Amino acid sequence: MELIDRNRILSNCKVRKLSKDESVSTFDCGDSDLNDFLLNEALPYRKSKLAVTYILDELE
Repeated sequence: MELIDRNRILSNCKVRKLSKDESVSTFDCGDSDLNDFLLNEALPYRKSKLAVTYILDELE
């Protein structure tokens, strides 16, 4: 397992909320439960005020 370099993440990534109208249909992290949540449940959870999903974006 590769160790995560915190400084690299802080300098090359940003954290943001998943927007209400955002399409994440191409997301696949290899974990079927996480994929299912992000693709099918994250936005309904937000609309129901049960949870807010955050995305880690790698900067170009």
